[in-house]
Amino acid sequence: MSAIELSILVVSWNTRDLLRDCLRSALASLGGISSEIIVVDNDSADGSAEMVRREFALEPGVRLIANARNEGFARGNNQAYAAARGEFIAVVNPDIVFRGPVLGNMMDHLRSHTNVGIVTCDLIGADGVSQSLHRRFPSLPIVFCRWTRVGRRLDQYLLGGWVTKRYRLLDIRRAGVAVIDQAAAACLLIARRTVERIGGLFDERFPLFFNDVDLSRRVREEGLEVHVLYDVSVMHHRGASISQLPKGERKLEQYESLERYFAVHEAPWKARLVRLMVARNRRRAARAQTAAPREG
Repeated sequence: MSAIELSILVVSWNTRDLLRDCLRSALASLGGISSEIIVVDNDSADGSAEMVRREFALEPGVRLIANARNEGFARGNNQAYAAARGEFIAVVNPDIVFRGPVLGNMMDHLRSHTNVGIVTCDLIGADGVSQSLHRRFPSLPIVFCRWTRVGRRLDQYLLGGWVTKRYRLLDIRRAGVAVIDQAAAACLLIARRTVERIGGLFDERFPLFFNDVDLSRRVREEGLEVHVLYDVSVMHHRGASISQLPKGERKLEQYESLERYFAVHEAPWKARLVRLMVARNRRRAARAQTAAPREG
């Protein structure tokens, strides 16, 4: 099959109405870009797959992979990537709405900056406010101040939230192009050649959380930069799929992924220290998961 410029990967779980808006806005924003949209539905119970089949049947560039179970975010995107043909790969959450030629602008930026591995844009909430989902890589001080009770209080009352602000990039000017550590996977663009260079798209050891942190880390370790185009934006409803999980399950997966990230990318002593720092929260999340088991 012939190659195309852009493959848009969308993994959805019970986000039918948001998915519809995402696909419509993506199609309207592409202009003359040769493209395809690959939707992976993770066994949604809300008719998401049926909606794609029914409402986008006449769109030859829209393809559906319907999973028999929820395979998670990382594996779902890897499924879509295996089927993709594009020179550029856009990872897009189903709760994204495109406004204008965002992906075209991101492609132009990647083409003209050979030192860049990932490009993303500003994520704007429905309230019109720029979200803080692009971040610095987690460090030991960040873990302490974000994921421990003592650290949160220390940061809030003694440091004025300085550690949290730096982690969330609230200390940088959100205009033009910024070089950052980690791009949120809600909407990012990466060249196929870069994916192959870093050993694949998402590491499935991070099924829900920290897969975008790991992706950006592998890109940075290859000497490539991660850029945000703050003058280009999409609307992001945020957390449409992940918020459906019970809180205990969600928190436990987050803590386990944080520990796994340090085990993969940092020195063993740092990984051990992170495990100690989040141990209490991890136990609390495990108890909450046991008390309220996931349905279905």
